[in-house]
Amino acid sequence: MYLYQGKEEAAAEAYLKSLSLNAKSEAMSTVYRKAYEREGLRGIYQKELERASQNQPSDDRRSPVHIAWLYTALGQKELAFKYLEIAYRERSAEMGVVKNYVGFAPLHSDPRYQDLLRRIGLAS
Repeated sequence: MYLYQGKEEAAAEAYLKSLSLNAKSEAMSTVYRKAYEREGLRGIYQKELERASQNQPSDDRRSPVHIAWLYTALGQKELAFKYLEIAYRERSAEMGVVKNYVGFAPLHSDPRYQDLLRRIGLAS
């Protein structure tokens, strides 16, 4: 919610608080907080990508759509499209949010984005 409102600091604080509320995540919360202090939200996104690359199959943060969003947030469009294609090939149910999710707005002007929407049946 805060990200949509352009309140990056509030978004980071809410995310870090949610990590600290999870008893198993206190050490992770500290690592994420340090990453945020060094690099802002980019630091958190990088940590999320590191976490996504670990073998934790029950973790929904490993979904290709989530990884694509992280790469989009980091300005890495090629990798974002790579993971959106993976999600498409896997027929991920999360593909239904791609069109309206503001996190993918930086991809809207790319012809590959419009092609992807067409293939999943969400083209305008």
